[in-house]
Order: sequence, then C-alpha cells, then structure tokens
Amino acid sequence: MTALPRVSIIIPTFRRHEVLRNTIRLALSQDYPDYEVLVVDQTERELDGVDEIAHDSRVPFHYIRLPKPNVSTARNTGVLRASGDIVVFLDDDVIIEPNYVASHVHHYSEGHVGGVTGLTVAKDQTRFQESLAEARRWFPRIRKDVPDL
Repeated sequence: MTALPRVSIIIPTFRRHEVLRNTIRLALSQDYPDYEVLVVDQTERELDGVDEIAHDSRVPFHYIRLPKPNVSTARNTGVLRASGDIVVFLDDDVIIEPNYVASHVHHYSEGHVGGVTGLTVAKDQTRFQESLAEARRWFPRIRKDVPDL
C-alpha cells in the first residue's frame, strides 16, 4: 500500500481577517490525514488569536507575515515553506467541505493529472446552478458526481 501524499494548504491574505478566521477553521477541519495549513498574511497587524489557533490545532499550522502586500510573493513564500507533495491554494474567503483536500488528492491518483482546480460559484443556489451549467458547457468532462443541488 502506498502512503498518501502530504498536502500543504496555502492561504494568502491581506486585510481580510474577519473572513480569514472562518477559512482557517474550515481548512483545519479537513478529514484528510496528512496535511498542513500555511497562512501568509500581508496585513499591517497580526491576526488576533493566531497563537491560540496554532496551539489548539491538531494539524500543523504556520502563520507567516510579509511586510509588503503582493499576492504572487505570498504564494511563492507559502510554497517555499510548504512541506507537502501537493500544494493547494485557497482564497481567504472560501467555504470548503471537510472532504475538500481528499477530493483534490483523489484526482492526482490518475497518472495523467498534473493539476486540479475547483469550480468557483456564488453562495446562492440560483447562481450555483447557472455556474455549474456554464462549466459543464465549457468543460464536458466535468465530473458527473458534482451535485446539481
């Protein structure tokens, strides 16, 4: 049996601490067994309670501060500090399910897959239906197990 690959979730952020907290909570609640979370913060002040987040987490959690905002530098810094075989970038305001990382890893088990992305949709169901229908028109091989809701 082969070991599962380690995953690094990288979350660049700038001046969005209010939504970042929820994204961190969701990232730290994944059902995948081997991953870490890296937040690369470019905000002038440190995220309140970051020590508690790190202390309470069963998952390795790294909080990195950068002096100047630049999303490319933030992503690159995250990659340089990451220890995973697979890197997953999250925006600081996303809502993900507990199986998000496991779903990403599953796709890499197919030897020809070199990258995985997700469908970005609005919160309301009407826009979700429109987004999913549009994606299926552009990408006919979209997985059939994506729910229509």
